[in-house]
Amino acid sequence: MNKQEGPGKTMSDTMFCGQCGRQVPAAAKFCLECGAPQEPEPPPAAVSPPRYVDGPPRAAERVERVAPGAGELAGELAQRLQTPGAVAAAIVGGVALLTCLVVGLITAVVSPDRTLIGLPHAGDGVLTEALRMTVASTLAPVREAGGGEGFRLLPLIFGTAPFFGAAMGARAAAPSLTGMSARDAMAWSAGGAVIFAGVMLIVALAVNGQNGEQGPDLRFSIGSLLLLSVLLTGAGAAIGARHAARAVAPDRPGVQLSPVIAGPLRAAARSLVGLAALLAVTMLVGFVHVEVQSIRGQEQATGLVRSNVGAAIETVLFVPDIGIETAGLAMFAQFNGRALPVDDEKRGKLLASLDDEGRGRIFDYSGALPAYVFVPELLILMGAVLVCALYAGFAMARTARPQTQLIAAGWGALTGVVWALVLAILRALAFGQTTIGDSVFANALLIGAVTGAAGGVLAFRPVGIRTPSRPGAVRG
Repeated sequence: MNKQEGPGKTMSDTMFCGQCGRQVPAAAKFCLECGAPQEPEPPPAAVSPPRYVDGPPRAAERVERVAPGAGELAGELAQRLQTPGAVAAAIVGGVALLTCLVVGLITAVVSPDRTLIGLPHAGDGVLTEALRMTVASTLAPVREAGGGEGFRLLPLIFGTAPFFGAAMGARAAAPSLTGMSARDAMAWSAGGAVIFAGVMLIVALAVNGQNGEQGPDLRFSIGSLLLLSVLLTGAGAAIGARHAARAVAPDRPGVQLSPVIAGPLRAAARSLVGLAALLAVTMLVGFVHVEVQSIRGQEQATGLVRSNVGAAIETVLFVPDIGIETAGLAMFAQFNGRALPVDDEKRGKLLASLDDEGRGRIFDYSGALPAYVFVPELLILMGAVLVCALYAGFAMARTARPQTQLIAAGWGALTGVVWALVLAILRALAFGQTTIGDSVFANALLIGAVTGAAGGVLAFRPVGIRTPSRPGAVRG
């Protein structure tokens, strides 16, 4: 309130002299008492209404009540997405996606409908087929809409597309990861697998059921798609980041594992060398067998009429799958129906030798193949299994350096465990396998354990006895 000072005047019309303190008119330039100059008081500044950057406080308070910490989480995510690690993950996922898309497009263009790869897509447009091939490069199985057993559209070799795509992406993202530890660099790179899996899920949902009039209604298994996408790209990204880190900073220490873990891993890696050698032999034997049958009669071998050149090219793509199936046969695993192709007139003998459930073993081919074909193939396959398992057990025991012969045999026997697990995984990922999974696992476990244990015994060297490093060397 303004208090009246006199008629028509208020206290706001006067002021006080800063020197003598006498009250003077507000418009006076000098004090009437002491003559000191007077300065009028500045008018009060206008107060502007408050401006809110993130909205009125009431809305933020409501969000905080409904989801406590949501604002803090959003800020933290925004900050994290701008880090070099997030950029590296985006590069890894993007390069892996681009690699699979290129592979899918090329496959859709060059594979005609009358091939094993192109037959399920007969009548589809190039774009639809390319997108389906892109998703199929993850080795995710498909099923027909009405149900039935799942199968894969592409052979095992196509699984290298997301793996090597992620590895190349990790190498391209290496400059973004400079200064990180090897463990953090591998973890961020592997994070690109999540981006890759998410985009693949969207593409799979888009192409599910989009089949032409001639093709079946195929739908991808979403669970398998997500799992295989993460595993393939995550493994490729981690390996690529590890190699890139060594190239950029050779002196930087790598991921250090506990001796309890590192020792068995090194021994298992030695065992896998033997398994790789066995698969090389079975790939060669299986390829020759299938290719000879394809040349002699394409209808009997594949059910498709193809040129010899086309059959040879497609057989090369299926070599890993053929080798895995032949390895199961070499270990006397059961197969269902027909594992390797035979002549049309001999097919009846093969089917007649199977049991009531339509299952058989490699010996049932004796009546369906000529002796000059069956006997050499059987001897080569059996010999390869024994020699490779013996070497795997020997290598595992030598790596572990056991103190007693019994422990050496135990290390060698682990060959069966390693081989059974790896073959079970490969068989599950391979195209069109007719060998029975349980039979492959059990036989690989038994043969690998027994033969590997013998190799472990051979690897044992008592303390003080060394293997001569050159001819004429003396043990001591």
